[in-house]
Amino acid sequence: MMQHWIVDREITGLDSWREALPEAELLLRDSLAGKRFAGPGIVWVRMRFGENVNQAISGVDRSSGQILVVLADDPNERVVLEALAAGAAGCCNSHAAPAVLRQVALVVGNGGLWVGQSLLTRLVGATTRRLVQIGEARADSGWAAPLSAR
Repeated sequence: MMQHWIVDREITGLDSWREALPEAELLLRDSLAGKRFAGPGIVWVRMRFGENVNQAISGVDRSSGQILVVLADDPNERVVLEALAAGAAGCCNSHAAPAVLRQVALVVGNGGLWVGQSLLTRLVGATTRRLVQIGEARADSGWAAPLSAR
């Protein structure tokens, strides 16, 4: 069974967290020194207004392989990219609905990434444009001209 730990500056979790993850253990960020998370699970770390990703996740020991998700009070594409660069499997709004939090847990728990729709749209669009460019370049190169009909 997947365990859930929610790390924040305050021990009072949001109602949506308690509804989505009723078995989650709430932990104070300042009390993480030496804390090792036992067993498979997801460590949800809240990034409050004015913080950056590294401030929010500092002190979180993931040496046991736990999945990291950043709960951002002010999520945007820059924050999501910073979270992914720091090793997070996902980033979403701290105030997301319980159904969304459960979806995030399901996706990252199965090895996926949760990046949000706008960033995913940009990524797919850029990838598609690049693949079209590569295809056009190959078609223009004439590499197939010397091949026989067979």
